[in-house]
Amino acid sequence: MTDHIGISVREDYAALAEKRADALLASQTQVVCCSEAYDVNLMKKVPKTVVEADFGCGNPTKYIRPGDVVLDLGCGAGMNCYIAAQIAGPSGSVIGIDFNDAMLSIARKALPEFSASVEAAPLAFRMGSAHDLALDLDQANDYLRSNAPSDVVGIQKYQDLADKLRHEKTLIADNSVDVVISNCVINLLADKDKNLVFQEIFRVLKPGGRFAISDNVSNIPVPEVVKNDAMLWSACYAGVLQEQQFYSSLETTGFVGITIEVRNDDPAKIIEELEFYSITVTGEKPLKSCGVDTPKVMYKGPSKAIVGDSGKMYRRGVPDTLSVADRYLISSDGPFYILDSEAVNQAPAKSSCC
Repeated sequence: MTDHIGISVREDYAALAEKRADALLASQTQVVCCSEAYDVNLMKKVPKTVVEADFGCGNPTKYIRPGDVVLDLGCGAGMNCYIAAQIAGPSGSVIGIDFNDAMLSIARKALPEFSASVEAAPLAFRMGSAHDLALDLDQANDYLRSNAPSDVVGIQKYQDLADKLRHEKTLIADNSVDVVISNCVINLLADKDKNLVFQEIFRVLKPGGRFAISDNVSNIPVPEVVKNDAMLWSACYAGVLQEQQFYSSLETTGFVGITIEVRNDDPAKIIEELEFYSITVTGEKPLKSCGVDTPKVMYKGPSKAIVGDSGKMYRRGVPDTLSVADRYLISSDGPFYILDSEAVNQAPAKSSCC
């Protein structure tokens, strides 16, 4: 993504927020994104202005649990946040992060009436970058309004302030979030920032925390001629990762239990040999190995053996000790019989181990 394309994307989404997106949508001869259905009862309570400005390609909110601390990356006008707040409930909390002032304005304007009429988790919208969740851009902008850099010295002063904000007034702290959601946002970021986003998600999640990402991917790497098309970038196509690269990047970051929950069978758009698909992927940040007992398990089958993300193999019918990194495999309908339930229910010890 070149600088001019990045500016174009921001302008397009500002136009969408201001109801001037007709040209953007009409220019696409096929559907822009294939969004999964949301719970109708939850949607009824989302402010109309928020729904009208939504631009997603899936439904990551299905993977939120009551009491969760939820972070929505690239929240836009906030529709997923307003739904997440209802699911997380009063014992949870929801933070929406976006870089676009116009979208955040819609999200924030609708909040007082929603909070007064709906029993939901505390909800806040903050300006930030998905690839730098430590920097509070609301505070950074406050500084720039009265201290706009005019020379190298001014730029250095701003950079020093930004570093100070990251460390002393961190926007999203390490190990503070139960679940990170994102809806058709990763593809809008510059290629150089995509792995940084995955690293930031990993940083802010608690050990055992989860992510649910809905996004578009492609069957082959996107050629430069498509990458240089600003309209296709804004429409969630030009900036997508090749599908296997998407999953590999998550795995390389350190996530476990990566699961393709939804994959749209019909390509959302086709450009010659290039096909685009909408997906929803979930996964977890592994628990720390110390302070957690690992249960005895027995793999049920039907395969001869199963290999967890730890690399350990579990043979059918053979009792074995579950690796901490493979605890994501434990569920009521999972592949194991649990032979030691006390170890499964044990909470991680509160220590500084790594």
